[in-house]
Amino acid sequence: MKKWLRREITAFGRNDLAVRPPQPLNVLRGELSLHIRLASTSNGTVHFLVLRVEDPTSHLKKLSALGLGPRATEVLYWIAKGKTNGEIGIILGARPRTIEKHVEGILAKLGVENRVTAALVATQGTL
Repeated sequence: MKKWLRREITAFGRNDLAVRPPQPLNVLRGELSLHIRLASTSNGTVHFLVLRVEDPTSHLKKLSALGLGPRATEVLYWIAKGKTNGEIGIILGARPRTIEKHVEGILAKLGVENRVTAALVATQGTL
């Protein structure tokens, strides 16, 4: 965290943020994730941390209203977060081909043609 904080404070000091946005630090603890961002006042004299805790279980409960099975709901959650099949497989401890099959079922059940549209369905009013 110290390395990240030094890098971000340096970026604010050199106005590197005109070239790249601030880079958040994400800390995972079990199911919860803590997103930490550094922000600065307009004159750059004061830096402060913006903290956001995310609990995927509340999102999964909302997604369950779509009528998917529990595993498909988890896969849709990660699709909405922009993860690839391979990444979802690593997260859920499944083979990418298994995730691919879940994605096919999700697309059919939601009546959409691609994962981008499925992500939109998942995020509209639910995430």
